[in-house]
Amino acid sequence: MKSFKVSIILPVYNVEKYLSACLDSLLAQTLEEIEIVAVNDGSTDGSLQILQAYQSLNPEKLFIFSTENHGVSRARNYGFAHSHGEYVWFVDSDDFVEPDACRLLYEKATADGNDLVLFRYYNVDSETGVRKEYIASCHNQNFRVADKPYELPAISPYPWIKFIHRDLFNGLCFPEGIRFEDLPVAYLLAVKARSIGYVDQCFYNYRKNVGFLSRLTTSTLHIRNAIIFMKEEMEKLGLFEQYQTELDFIAVRHFFYRFWKLLTNYETDQKELKLQLINELFDYMESNIPDWENNHYVRYSLPPHIGRLLCLYGSRQEMISFIEACNGMTVQQQKAWIKDYKLSHKTSPSYQPAEMIHREKTSSQFYGFAYTGSLAPDPEQILLEASRGKEIPTWILKLLVHLLRNFGEHQIIVSLTQEKHALFQALLNRYLSDSTALSENITLVCPDSEEYGKALALSGYVITDGPLPYYFRKEEGQFVLLYCGHNLYPETVLNTPDSTADTGLWQHTMFMADCLYFNNVQNRDIYLQECMTANICKTPYIIGSSTHIPLIPNESHREKLRRSLQMDSMQTILYAPLLPGSYIADTEQTFRNFMAALYIFDCELSDHQVLYLHLDHDREIDFSEFRHIKEMPKDFDVPDFAAACDIFISDYHNALSARFTTGTQILRFLCGTFLRHENATSDHQTVPVAPVLQETTSCLPESSGACLKNHSCNLHSTLCDIFHPEYPAFDNVPELVRYIGQLELMSEKMATNEALHSAPFDQFTSDTDRVFDSQEHNWNSSKKSSLQMENNHNLQATKNSSGEATTFEESPQYLLTDIADSLLNGRPLPYYAPASSDDVPAPRTRVLFFTGRKLSQNLVRDFNALAAQAPEKEFWLAYNDFRNTDSAKYLAQLSPDCSSLPLKPDPEKGNRWKLASVLTSRMGLFSFYPLSHILDLGKEEYKKCMGETRFDEVVITSTDSIKTVATLLAAAPKASYTFDTFNPERYSTSRPYRHQIAFLCRMLKDTGSLELPAELTGLKLTQSSGKNKDKGML
Repeated sequence: MKSFKVSIILPVYNVEKYLSACLDSLLAQTLEEIEIVAVNDGSTDGSLQILQAYQSLNPEKLFIFSTENHGVSRARNYGFAHSHGEYVWFVDSDDFVEPDACRLLYEKATADGNDLVLFRYYNVDSETGVRKEYIASCHNQNFRVADKPYELPAISPYPWIKFIHRDLFNGLCFPEGIRFEDLPVAYLLAVKARSIGYVDQCFYNYRKNVGFLSRLTTSTLHIRNAIIFMKEEMEKLGLFEQYQTELDFIAVRHFFYRFWKLLTNYETDQKELKLQLINELFDYMESNIPDWENNHYVRYSLPPHIGRLLCLYGSRQEMISFIEACNGMTVQQQKAWIKDYKLSHKTSPSYQPAEMIHREKTSSQFYGFAYTGSLAPDPEQILLEASRGKEIPTWILKLLVHLLRNFGEHQIIVSLTQEKHALFQALLNRYLSDSTALSENITLVCPDSEEYGKALALSGYVITDGPLPYYFRKEEGQFVLLYCGHNLYPETVLNTPDSTADTGLWQHTMFMADCLYFNNVQNRDIYLQECMTANICKTPYIIGSSTHIPLIPNESHREKLRRSLQMDSMQTILYAPLLPGSYIADTEQTFRNFMAALYIFDCELSDHQVLYLHLDHDREIDFSEFRHIKEMPKDFDVPDFAAACDIFISDYHNALSARFTTGTQILRFLCGTFLRHENATSDHQTVPVAPVLQETTSCLPESSGACLKNHSCNLHSTLCDIFHPEYPAFDNVPELVRYIGQLELMSEKMATNEALHSAPFDQFTSDTDRVFDSQEHNWNSSKKSSLQMENNHNLQATKNSSGEATTFEESPQYLLTDIADSLLNGRPLPYYAPASSDDVPAPRTRVLFFTGRKLSQNLVRDFNALAAQAPEKEFWLAYNDFRNTDSAKYLAQLSPDCSSLPLKPDPEKGNRWKLASVLTSRMGLFSFYPLSHILDLGKEEYKKCMGETRFDEVVITSTDSIKTVATLLAAAPKASYTFDTFNPERYSTSRPYRHQIAFLCRMLKDTGSLELPAELTGLKLTQSSGKNKDKGML
């Protein structure tokens, strides 16, 4: 008999609609030595005739066997028994495969000696034919489950994405008489395999709308039987206890996936079946997995769409209540109920203006008292703040130490949350031996307190690395320096755990500041682009230093730290990431993803390695759960502690910019958890490969984030990072740990760290790192010379917003301490031109378009259309941010050619505005408060919000507020106004409203275009002032 390399097992049952497409794809395989074993499982349609027609044309490849209908398990077992190939591949007859699949999979398996090869697939819509790549992968290219147990839950239960050596089926077959028969077989094959390979390519096309998984039937109850079968077979193999944690998680995940499917099942006659499913699965969990809630995979590795509603899926009573509540509902009613339930159990914080105003009420009141009082800002008082008081970064420590030692006569106020006070004192004790004696020069204030409000108003110098509060209005004699470090770098914006990325506050602070301090030219371009202020910000700037020197930068200090922490016998690693936060993604899910990655770290590290973890985050982590991971001592500055470690890993640009001693190797890790596209509808999706690339890259600027936008997320791919190209970058934990291990081996052979840096990257790849290149059909190293290990801080180059190469060392650079010296000694600062001057091409006509309405999809669509009609103009969409709690989802639809300008007007009206409102709107006594006074008030209000920023035109819509209109008229010499909120009925019945409209018309008639409603055409403007009448005509 002819020998075959691959046997394709094809169960066939009533699939005449799709069978031809399936057979065409199988017969088109480029590997010749294949057999197709088709088992007709008692089909009653034309499937058998189709098979026979194809066999007549391909008798040497297609073999047909017919049986009575016994189900897909019997058909697969029967087909396997009649097959002869070295490897087998089970294909469903309503799907189709890629032409090179068999050849590439066979080459991969034989080259690496894999018993089992896994790969990816396309989801195909059976109605439209549209296919979508399902992105989920293993962490390793070649592995054993015994060595990498975390890979077991990541394996899909589907048999058709597995290329299997036939010997693995010794003593194993598909269980007959139940559905979900492939689930236990998948995991039994995995634990039996001596070597599992992975190819990061789609070879299979799965029609997702076909089959029993898309429906609720009595067969759905078989999921419990499938789990029982899997555990019984594992016990026979003596492997159940070894993998119990993983197997329990697999069971819970699949049970919860069945519950998730109930949310989209609208069959009202299925109530009893739904209740039976819920009760049977919870009965099993309570009897066999009573501690399922403490399973670390359940806690951190559930798919996002399950994890976000764990309160529902994890409660028998909640699930039963859901079924009872939705019984008899229409489809729309059930959808509405589910939506309301999700909103009521949403854990992610959202931006609520009322809460922010309430939280900052005390500080804003005392700021107002101090601002309007008789006291002027104190030139010997300095306010320092980082991340609204939530962090103590290196720059603040260095600047503070410098100020205490050189300007002892100044009073220094540090804004810091109460929980950080003890840590701040500990840091001072460590880095300032005389900190106790100098403590009288330092005052700690809590953000949003009355002391903070007074300090913000009365400090002669304010230095901050984040946006100031909405109520801040710079006092005369006050100097504000905005330290633009790395808070708005693309990855860091995505990783900001709180609201520091609020664009409106950043814009407001940039407009108010006297000086912007950028680390380098690239840093400047990123900030101006992220804040959308490149053509309008008039604030001068300084190009500072792109590197940070540790507080105690010497080798003896490093050795002292290593001895005190007993690091000499261990390979020590510091990992200091920033977690993506609520600004972009679900904070809870983000933390779960991160914890899942930590467990992989812990599993991969060896006993002579220790990983210290530092998080700028309020999350509590139970470090007792880990063997190799410890918390970094809190009384250390991060760069200082990193300098004592062998390896420093981070995605935090500010930390990566620090200068270390030669004993520290710096690596970048952008966790795959955060980078990969999330497919939330798969039965087997797991957190270690779950992610958000499409969510996050939409926020990256085109010039600075292109490399990440184009990142294909292939396993073991080297990240091309324009920010720190000198450091090797990774997005895969096992690969990173293998690299660290190789670094240790190389360091033993090399005399100096510089020799280590010059070593070719290929030397650090092991046999397990080889990646199969399916395009070239050969084996390549997973790392190429695109990211060599040169560690040169001074040769970094990038492109500015004009696309021209810019080397950071082209011009003198100034440390922040140098700037402080100049400020406090009265020396001139090394200003560059205003940040928007000559760095960009001649600006187009700048138009500020203000709407008083809440943002909506239609409003943004109309604004985009307006901007598209005038390509010679540059448009900013302005709106009242306090009225828009969900602006982010609408601004995401904004045209790339447009910008936004969220305004935060002070909700408290001053006495002069209140008087103006009463005299004009209420009483119509315009001459008592003339127009010129109103316009002057508007100019003052505008300057408080926007500084010296000006536009060429302003368009005002959807507001009849005199304060708002007067403020916006100061934005540009030319204005237009539309009465799109005009209320004719109110106009005819309300005298104050008529006075208000009349005054608006008078204020606007000389400023430009004024679109009047029909009711106002020919209106006579009458201003009352006792016996005198002043009449005008519109």
